[in-house]
Amino acid sequence: MGCSMSTPCRAKDTFLKANREREAEESFVAARRAHPAVESAINGLEHRGLDRVRTHGAEGFARTVALSVLAANLHRIGLLLQKRERKRRRRVA
Repeated sequence: MGCSMSTPCRAKDTFLKANREREAEESFVAARRAHPAVESAINGLEHRGLDRVRTHGAEGFARTVALSVLAANLHRIGLLLQKRERKRRRRVA
């Protein structure tokens, strides 16, 4: 039995209802809220060398990813140290 203007398709309604139910689940909502953080982390890695992998093979790729993550971590540690130093200087002054 086909769909027409007088008889709408029920499969689409069922699909949309199933989608709404899946998207209302707590795990889906949590993943949707975490998505911007993931995108931000990817952008940070791209700015620290992962935008272009210049090595060949799985080992080279793994090395590039590891160095990029290391660079991002070092940058984060530097920011934390700067913040700590600013707080210390405010207390002294």
